[in-house]
Amino acid sequence: MDASFSIWKMLAGVAFFLLAMNFMEASLKHLANRKFKLFIKYQTHNKLKAIGGGAIATGLLQSSSIVNLLVLSMVGAGVVQMENALAIILGSNLGSTFSSWIVALFGFDYNIENLMLPIAGVAGILMAFINTESKKYLWLKFMFSLAFLFIAFGFIKTGMEGFVKQTDLSVFTQYPVIIFLLLGVLLTAIVQSSSATMALALSALYTNAISLYVATAIILGSEIGTTLKLFFVPANGIAAKKRVALGNFLFNCITVFFIFILLWPINNLITNVLKITNKLFALVFFQTFINFCSIILFTPF
Repeated sequence: MDASFSIWKMLAGVAFFLLAMNFMEASLKHLANRKFKLFIKYQTHNKLKAIGGGAIATGLLQSSSIVNLLVLSMVGAGVVQMENALAIILGSNLGSTFSSWIVALFGFDYNIENLMLPIAGVAGILMAFINTESKKYLWLKFMFSLAFLFIAFGFIKTGMEGFVKQTDLSVFTQYPVIIFLLLGVLLTAIVQSSSATMALALSALYTNAISLYVATAIILGSEIGTTLKLFFVPANGIAAKKRVALGNFLFNCITVFFIFILLWPINNLITNVLKITNKLFALVFFQTFINFCSIILFTPF
């Protein structure tokens, strides 16, 4: 298997991953729409409750995009105030790390694709015989997309492994770490998914294509890249929605600025002080740590 085939396999995996995420978001949006709106509305009485609500909702729905876009629509309707909307989004950013933990825990040491293939096959076939407007169809679509997500991740992982075996990666060590931060911004802005960027970073880290230090810089950049999608949501002239999108962008930029300055000491803290020796867990812990820092920095304001 040559390097070009590995690259195409990896890119196909990213495409499948994004498609699975899209299917999952579409099914969950219909399954939890009204109940979720009521849940968010009741969680906005104070900032801490809003942060917790955003984290829980994103952890359960496995999609910060659904949470963030719905919050924007509620701000536009005057249901949620801007301050509490930003608090929900901060919580949502933290909740989005839950999927990263799942991938790190089960995506590498276990051959989970073998379990997911029959789930995807059965769910996909049953979907063809069920009314597309029914809840059963939506649940089957969710199960199919979840299974397809791990199958896609298998493509990314094996494609990355093949690429590493066929390519001399020593040239990449010559670049300053800020290049990898900008790569994280660009990659996440293009694919519109920080989860896909994390999947790529975890795969590269697992195959020793990059160091933990470089991987943390990429993930740091993805924290900025993921905020850009909110700017492309039609705001219909509503200033509050634009301010929420801008506030989320600025919050993440300021957090990334301070974390980047302390990137090496934080890496040392994770690996040498906290003794997190598993590189995959260390990277996901770093992502979780970033979002905790963002909450601590901005909750008082």
